Amino acid sequence: MTEITNSGQIDQKFAIGFLLAFALTVAIFLILQISSVNEQVSLSFAHPTDNTSGKRSVDDKLAVEAVKGIKQFSSEEDFKKFLADAQMTKGSAGGFGAGIGGGELVLDSAQPLSANKAAGSATAAPVSASGSAPQRASETNVQVSGIDEPDIVKNDGKNIYYSPPMSYYWTGYDRVVGGAVKNGVSALPPEPLGETGIIGAFPPDQLAKNGSIPSGGDLLLAKNKLAVFSNNQISGYDITDQKKPVEIWKIRLEDNNQLVGSRLYNNKIYLVSKTVIDVYHPCPIRPLTASDSPVIVQCNEIYHPDPNFNADVIYTALIVDAASGNIEKSLSFVGSSGSSILYMSKDGIFITWGYSGDYIKFYFDFLTEKAANLVPSYLTQRIGRLSGYDLSNAAKFTEVQVIMQNYRASLSGDDQVKFDNEMANRLADFAKTRSRELERTGMVKLSTQDLQIKASGSVPGTPLNQFALDEYNGNLRMAVTVGGGWSMFGSMGESANDIYVLDENLAPLGSIQDLGLDERIYSARFVDDLGYLVTFKQTDPFFVLDLSNPKRPELKGELQIPGYSAYLHPIDKNLVLGIGKENWKVKISLFDVSLPSAPKEVAKYNLDDFWTEVETNHHAFMLDAKNKIFFLPGGKGGYFFSYAGNKIELKKALAGNAVNRALYLGDFFYVLSDDKITVLSSQNFEKVNELVL
Repeated sequence: MTEITNSGQIDQKFAIGFLLAFALTVAIFLILQISSVNEQVSLSFAHPTDNTSGKRSVDDKLAVEAVKGIKQFSSEEDFKKFLADAQMTKGSAGGFGAGIGGGELVLDSAQPLSANKAAGSATAAPVSASGSAPQRASETNVQVSGIDEPDIVKNDGKNIYYSPPMSYYWTGYDRVVGGAVKNGVSALPPEPLGETGIIGAFPPDQLAKNGSIPSGGDLLLAKNKLAVFSNNQISGYDITDQKKPVEIWKIRLEDNNQLVGSRLYNNKIYLVSKTVIDVYHPCPIRPLTASDSPVIVQCNEIYHPDPNFNADVIYTALIVDAASGNIEKSLSFVGSSGSSILYMSKDGIFITWGYSGDYIKFYFDFLTEKAANLVPSYLTQRIGRLSGYDLSNAAKFTEVQVIMQNYRASLSGDDQVKFDNEMANRLADFAKTRSRELERTGMVKLSTQDLQIKASGSVPGTPLNQFALDEYNGNLRMAVTVGGGWSMFGSMGESANDIYVLDENLAPLGSIQDLGLDERIYSARFVDDLGYLVTFKQTDPFFVLDLSNPKRPELKGELQIPGYSAYLHPIDKNLVLGIGKENWKVKISLFDVSLPSAPKEVAKYNLDDFWTEVETNHHAFMLDAKNKIFFLPGGKGGYFFSYAGNKIELKKALAGNAVNRALYLGDFFYVLSDDKITVLSSQNFEKVNELVL
């Protein structure tokens, strides 16, 4: 027993030492970053008429300034002052909020995915001038029907446009793509530019490669115009003549810029890029060049909310005509480089960013409410006064660290052990009820038509990905995870998961809190008045949410099963498919949600495969509702499953570690691998044709 006690004391000393060292490291890091800026949002508005910044009308300016909290910079010096002030206000620098992830672009349509309009379902195929098209053709699996998302394959009902992922092989292997092999030792080739193949696909007996484009990447197809996203540029091609595609426009990202993402809506391409802020000369900026004309955002075109936290990048959203490449409208806004999600509906574009709360106030409240008998009141008051000092957050954090270190050093060895234990336990309890103050997601809503600012707001926590946001009947629903990480003061307690409903002005209407305590969200999906949520740590709680009353959303049903689902796909109003893992292998679950209060897993299938791209990229999933078939690529090959009769049955497996996508044209499945396209009958899965690329 003595050994256990001594070990516990050592662990406690190590733990508090670790926390103190961690906090000191954080403070040093923040001091070094005083000249760098993190996580603040300001907004710039421009209507370019010649691919430059253009002129704003008085009505535009008034519309922006009418939004509560939005202000305009008057000059570059005003911008610099904003950046400096933001570092000294209550917002702490990025990286201390738990669970803040990477940025991701999300553009969505106004209505969520309905059971009768499932993303990736068949649509009437266009008629090609070269002949008749099939009666049905699959589309890229997107979050909501109506707004397309970029992927490596597109089709127009007769032709397939395919840009296979480029493969690399380590030195020492005999097989090298585009490289040479000498004496059994291979050398990696220079980075290839890639290629987009133009495949005549229907009817399948005429399967042939008709042409190609000398660049590869993600694709967007708007009638007879194909946009290819390759490295730091976007090229638009006229593909009317399949054998001789012609490049008609090009957009190039400038240095120090990165493309965040894109979508296609009504033959308009929506782009979002980000520019790292130069704190010494923050504006004007040139995010990209279109047709040799730079897009320029001037300093006095920038708007911002109050400086509650820091900034490190400037996002630029643009609307591009897919046919001409002309930039019709643009919007620039300053924000955090991480944890940003962009979500688009028919009426609005929602931009979110993560930021941390006021750690000094949090710690002062903790000392006052939970540790009054552990720390002398004069020290607590000294820490409380720091919030009002004209100091950077780095300086404030350092001062708190010095105060607490000096006080702890004044205690005897026995009292230090007790102090460490009491502080750690009380802080964990305090964080359970106050952790929502320390990590938040801010957002603005922009008009889809003209990029004017419509509203701004915030919620606690961090959304997982694009499926954690959904607009329905004018309200925005969000699924977020709060807590469960570490801050400079130690553990922020167990994690929790919340659902928030916001009105058209992004003001809160209702919420559900504390779902899946001590777990994190692994997948979310909203369908009309219902929401589905999966959290995970050891088991897989599948939650059904009733959102019919936005002011009183409620948890309707819950199901506990092993494993987790990383992607949820509603098949119809009563069935939801889940793709994830159980015991490290791919697991497929079929949930019956016809009775929301009692969801059931009516079928499941465990693949002898350790990976599927569908877990992290929903574009890899294909659903054929007519034949009740779905497809997913895996590490060992591609898999076709039937879900007829509420059962999951493996109908066809194709071996090979290079299977990427599947689509259907008429009554045929086309399976796309790195080096070939295989055509199967949708009736019996017999091979009909094959094309080696």
